[in-house]
Amino acid sequence: MKIKAFITSYDREGMLTKLVNHLNSFGIIPTIKDDGSEYEPSLPQYFRHEHRGKDGYWQTWNEMLKDCEASDAELFLFMPDDFQVLNVNRMIATHGWFKKEPYIYNLINDGREWEWINILPVQISEATSRTGFTDCGFFCNREALNKIGFYMDEIDPDRWKGKSSGVGHQLTKRLHKARVSIYKPINSLAYHGDHESKMHPTERLNNPLISI
Repeated sequence: MKIKAFITSYDREGMLTKLVNHLNSFGIIPTIKDDGSEYEPSLPQYFRHEHRGKDGYWQTWNEMLKDCEASDAELFLFMPDDFQVLNVNRMIATHGWFKKEPYIYNLINDGREWEWINILPVQISEATSRTGFTDCGFFCNREALNKIGFYMDEIDPDRWKGKSSGVGHQLTKRLHKARVSIYKPINSLAYHGDHESKMHPTERLNNPLISI
């Protein structure tokens, strides 16, 4: 099975290298989209563009989605550089269970019940809940991305006033409208600690993103 993986990264060379090495051990060579960091790690498929920050994060996602459309992969993986120790075997097994329908599956469960759409999670198995939102760290099948046209709409930075990139909100709304099933794990498939957020430092101080 061909897997197309992406890591979005900024100013976390240690975490990025550790994550890439972890994925490489499973034969996954991720495409790295770096948001203008000053270092240049010696990693394959590393692409650095000028710093876009939150306001331009949608552009990075648009580029990744276009790359997905052009690929022949079956399984797509998106994660930031601070998601660590991904349970790759469980991800592949989960894809086998859900691949017959358009779906996306969040990598972590950070305890949030809902976000952007007031839909509470419903547990459907001992490992999975159906949920109503995603926040940019997930895997999915081609049918899910096809449902949203393999593109990201431009996001007006004034809409979020520096609080957020708006990417998770847009993905959630469009996936919901396209009737793509969204799931999250009961126990996270990757680790995320309480370290400082590079994109949302103030928001994450108030609402830490910690995997459970």
